[in-house]
Amino acid sequence: MRKLIGPGIILAVGVAYFILHRSEPVPEAVPVSAEEAVKPQAKSSPAAEPVKSAAVPERAVKSNEPKSVREITPSREEMARQVEADPHVTPEALLKFSVSLSEKQEQALKSEETAKSFLSEMESCALEQKGRYSIQALCLLNAKRMEKVYPSLSGDYRRLEQLTDPKVVTIMKGMAL
Repeated sequence: MRKLIGPGIILAVGVAYFILHRSEPVPEAVPVSAEEAVKPQAKSSPAAEPVKSAAVPERAVKSNEPKSVREITPSREEMARQVEADPHVTPEALLKFSVSLSEKQEQALKSEETAKSFLSEMESCALEQKGRYSIQALCLLNAKRMEKVYPSLSGDYRRLEQLTDPKVVTIMKGMAL
């Protein structure tokens, strides 16, 4: 019975809870052209002046380009704040990170080439996030999933697992694939 309740099950339950119970929907940005952004707004009274708007910078508009793993990885400070606030609950930042990795993984599974690129990102994450065992384990787990779908990546995955901290490997092995 103890084998059934591990970090993977707890994380999976936490992710499901987060998805089902987040308090507010994530707002979608609406792309606007530079011309639309600088149009004067309608006057509300004869004395009102037209409002001058600056062009919306391209980076402010939601991009369809996926973010890198480095961009979606929660900071140490953010994780520490959330753990300090409630040490008995999986930090929301970690849950969001897990969901973002899952979305990136879905895209990566479309071809062996994208899977290899994703595996490379997972390798960087698993090796560079020293001491951040949960994050490293999630990255290692996603790398293992790539190896399961594309056996040609098996050598790359095995090499990564050998280079990864044994604590991380143990945590990852307790997670559900």
